[in-house]
Amino acid sequence: MKTLLYSIGYLLIISCTKEYSVEDPPAQIQPQPQTPPVADITGVWVGKLTRPNGVVFDWCWEIKKDGSVLTYDQVTKPTAMPSGVGTWSINNTTLSSKVFYSSTSDTYKGAATLTNNFKKVTGTEGVDPSTIGWSTFVMIKQ
Repeated sequence: MKTLLYSIGYLLIISCTKEYSVEDPPAQIQPQPQTPPVADITGVWVGKLTRPNGVVFDWCWEIKKDGSVLTYDQVTKPTAMPSGVGTWSINNTTLSSKVFYSSTSDTYKGAATLTNNFKKVTGTEGVDPSTIGWSTFVMIKQ
């Protein structure tokens, strides 16, 4: 008799459990903003860099899967040495970079936003530790 009562109680508890779906997740398991896979942003990015005085430069980044970034002062990735070498990271749609330029012996930090399905990046750069003041840039993934 005792076993029967325990079995009935167990069945009542199980039958009262709410089921969740992808459309109706429990409150503590809300979907997180989408971060693109590394492969989606790695590769060559081409665009323009604009200095505060209005001078515009051709600009190219090569973003690598290992977290490194190479920058070039040309529209396309040349076979020559990059003008800057650094690292990048991503958080949701924010792309951050830290690049050392041997020509000036300065390190620049960048903060940019990925748009157009992670195919366009728009951002600013500044002398480390700032991410503003040195330039603005727009690049398209090739």
